[in-house]
Amino acid sequence: MNILIVEYEPEIAHLIQLTVEKEGFFCRMSRDGISALQMFAEQPSD
Repeated sequence: MNILIVEYEPEIAHLIQLTVEKEGFFCRMSRDGISALQMFAEQPSD
């Protein structure tokens, strides 16, 4: 399962990423909505 994390604060995003990856999921991260939409258009997340 691919998860796209959209979070402005890098520390919070990193903690979310560690938790999600620990459960066996693949994560991508974005710091804003515009880049998140571009990332999603290139490779949809679950």
